[in-house]
Amino acid sequence: MPMSASASHPTPLDRAAARVALAAIVVGVVLRIWVLTQRGSLGLDEASLALNILGRDFGGLARPLDWGQAAPAGFLWLEKGLTTVLGPAEWVLRLWPAVTGAGTLVVVWIAGRRLVRPCAAALTVTVLAFSLLALRYSAEAKPYASDAFVAVALVGFALQVLDEPASLRRWMLLGVAGTIGVLISLPSAFVLAAIGAALVRDAWRQRAAVRTVAFGTGALWLATFGVLWLLVIQESSGGEYLREYWAPVMLDRRASDFSARMIGAVASTVATPVQWIGSVPLALGLVALWFVGVVLVVRRDWRIGLLAAGPFAVAALASIAGVYPLSDRLAYFAAPLALLVAAEPVGQLITGLVAHLKGAVATSALAYAAAILLAAGVGMDGARIIRAPGSLEPTRALFAGVKASADSSGAGVYVFARAVPAWAYATTDWASTNRERVSAFLEAAGSTDSPGHENFARVGGVTDGEGEGLVTRAEHALRNGRSAFVALEFVGLGTGVRYRIAGPTSIDGPSLGWAEEEARRVSMIVDGTFAGTAWVVASHFFEGSSRDELRPLVEAIKAKGLQVVEERRGGRDAVALRIVAPSAAAHAR
Repeated sequence: MPMSASASHPTPLDRAAARVALAAIVVGVVLRIWVLTQRGSLGLDEASLALNILGRDFGGLARPLDWGQAAPAGFLWLEKGLTTVLGPAEWVLRLWPAVTGAGTLVVVWIAGRRLVRPCAAALTVTVLAFSLLALRYSAEAKPYASDAFVAVALVGFALQVLDEPASLRRWMLLGVAGTIGVLISLPSAFVLAAIGAALVRDAWRQRAAVRTVAFGTGALWLATFGVLWLLVIQESSGGEYLREYWAPVMLDRRASDFSARMIGAVASTVATPVQWIGSVPLALGLVALWFVGVVLVVRRDWRIGLLAAGPFAVAALASIAGVYPLSDRLAYFAAPLALLVAAEPVGQLITGLVAHLKGAVATSALAYAAAILLAAGVGMDGARIIRAPGSLEPTRALFAGVKASADSSGAGVYVFARAVPAWAYATTDWASTNRERVSAFLEAAGSTDSPGHENFARVGGVTDGEGEGLVTRAEHALRNGRSAFVALEFVGLGTGVRYRIAGPTSIDGPSLGWAEEEARRVSMIVDGTFAGTAWVVASHFFEGSSRDELRPLVEAIKAKGLQVVEERRGGRDAVALRIVAPSAAAHAR
């Protein structure tokens, strides 16, 4: 039976583990509510996905996405439904990830104490409650948190079937849950493959009716995934841009560092959630614990081993085939299961220590001490987001304020390429049915092949006039009795630096002539608007590092004789600069 021997006859250690898990769940839920309510502006990737969700209808969300994004159709439909009912606010877009992030703590305890020892499951819940990665993904408008929830929930349904394989009802529940899982979570396919391998023998041994439902369930999963593959996944995963972006974390057998990539993939799954930027010894130690845990779990029951470690193994095979990268965010779906496995050797050690203790008080004290030490260690890392949830790219208030100022004064706005998704999200009236402006942004920067896309890879230098068409809203008006061009929004040219998930960029800095071309365009705004003013808004520009891409633009603007007369900040990661001609500088101040 999958259920641990102590489940029906709990020991003092099991009861202490349950209290630890309950406390961790309560604290973890509170922390997630705090981070959700304080998180603030959407980050670059979140805003890019939000533009798809808010700018398309339900049918459109079942097609490959713009802005270099990929997400399961069911997740997008959930997000679309929530924003339709509750509005387009950041917290609404993050609501489903927050609910599933909190729910993961619950399902890890429910399913985990049947996969491993209860004390190991309680320690895993403690890690996830305070994990920086888990907290961040629970307040991020991306599918990573829900992927983890779906993975553990599906394993929980599979455990129910293993408990009673003759139950037609349990097979049907697993079938429905798996079908929903395929729709809302791309990596659920790996989980279901592992579940199928673990259950196939039990299914074959059942009576005809149960066998028919069991194998029909597998066929339904495959059919659902097949339709999604043909409509969305194949084109999204097979695109040149995404293949290049994720290449460093693919388990490419031809890569000279294949072994290091494999260890890194395991570390991304089991170590990064414990400490986001951790030490090499810690990462290697957790990887070693995971391997030991796999052996222990498989020795107890190979089917349990498949359910606990199989999803990651199948994902690794998909990565070797070149269709699924194993970075920390895309491997996070398997993180709770991996942490349970890694915690099993620790749980066995604690169980051995308890055998030498006398009394329930001493046993409970050991369990509480272990949980407190673990919470403190993981919490030191998680405190970075707990202290300042909204510190990452706080763009919304800044951009909305600049937009209002520009509209009232007749000033034009130049939007740095990496700020376009956040600018478009923050400054669009989503209550209006008019989507012409959003469509203009999409045309200028929505495709990874568009010169206005934030990760556009340019071959060679910038050509004269390359950015001429990247205007989302413009008009002509009379100025001093003459027709004047009033440029209201310019989309910045991509710098030409293409980033990948890891490793070197396509080029070391902005393309030759990029800063000069963009300074010329800013000068056009200053010269062409009634206000004689241009706002330059930027985010995600790596300020204070050698990669700072805004600095050469500002220097080129000043070289043209223009002056910065006002600076507005959105924390460290977002800025707005008001630019005027020298003749207007004194008056502007």
